[in-house]
Amino acid sequence: MNNNNFYISLFFLGSLAITSCNQDTTETSGESNSGQAVPKMKMTTDLPEGISASIDKKNVIRLTGIDKELLGHTAASIRRLRPPESYKGKGIKYAEERIQRKAGKAGAKAL
Repeated sequence: MNNNNFYISLFFLGSLAITSCNQDTTETSGESNSGQAVPKMKMTTDLPEGISASIDKKNVIRLTGIDKELLGHTAASIRRLRPPESYKGKGIKYAEERIQRKAGKAGAKAL
């Protein structure tokens, strides 16, 4: 925390990638196996005033702001676009969140 700014990091798991990030909007898209962007899976999120976003890596976004409540609400609304799922492990999760994976149908036969 520098200058009383709070931050939250979000990880994009699976085939999601952050394509652009500016002061007003954040845009994500899905990717195929060859690395080509799939435009039909594009998601755009408007950021409220006082919240800024920056891309740390290809799949990590860092939200910063002075208002901790607004920052948490913004992070939750971005995560709500594609919450992490427990079978394939795809989706958007918080940096400190641990997703418990499930075995699925193949794991049930092994018992």
